[in-house]
Amino acid sequence: MDFAFQLFIIENGKETKWTIEPPHYEIDINNTEGHGSNFDIGELKGLFAVFPIVKEIAPGIRLYGDGNLIVFNPNRPEFWIPLTVREVVNAKLAAYAREDKPLYDFIKPLVDIMTEEELNSPAYYGSEDAILNVNGKKEDLQIMRFNKDYWDQSLPKSAIQFIRMWYRPANEFDMEEFLQNNGHPPYGQLLMNELPLKELGSLIQKK
Repeated sequence: MDFAFQLFIIENGKETKWTIEPPHYEIDINNTEGHGSNFDIGELKGLFAVFPIVKEIAPGIRLYGDGNLIVFNPNRPEFWIPLTVREVVNAKLAAYAREDKPLYDFIKPLVDIMTEEELNSPAYYGSEDAILNVNGKKEDLQIMRFNKDYWDQSLPKSAIQFIRMWYRPANEFDMEEFLQNNGHPPYGQLLMNELPLKELGSLIQKK
C-alpha cells in the first residue's frame, strides 16, 4: 500500500502537478522478508538479513534498526527464526554446486576450515572476502528466515497478519532543515509523525 502525495506547484505563473518522484509513504502488508540483503537462488531463497531490535513499543509493535517498524500478532509464534552458520553455508553449497560451480569451488575450502563452534553459531551477513558473506562473529546483520507457523491458516488469505513500515520520528530541526533544502515540508514524515503507534496492533486481524 503506497500513499502518494499529489502536489500542485506554480511554475512560470501556471499551476502544474509534481509528477517526478512525488513524496510517498509505503506500507507492506503480509510481506515477511527482512531488511537487509536477501538471497535469491535455490536453497537460499527465503533467507534474509535483519536489523537488530531497537525497541518493543507495545505488544505486537516492534521497532528494528534503520527505522523498520513491524506490526504483528504477539500471540502467534515468533515470525523470524535465526539460522546457524551451518544452515546458511549448507544452503549456499547446495545452491552453488548446481547453479554456480566456480563460486562453489571458491567457498567450499572456506567452509571446510570452519570450526564446529563457528558452524553452530548464529549466522550473520558478511565476510572478509565479501563472497562467502556469512560469519559467526555477530558482525553485521543477522540472517533469518520466516517462520511459517506464524501464519494463522484459519484466517482468509486477504487477512492482514503482518505489517512492515518505515518509522523514524524527526525532530523539529530535521523538519526545518528539510523545508529549507527542498522548499516544502517532508509530507511522508508528517504522516509518520501522526501515526498512533500503540494502536497499530488493531490493524492485525485475529479470530
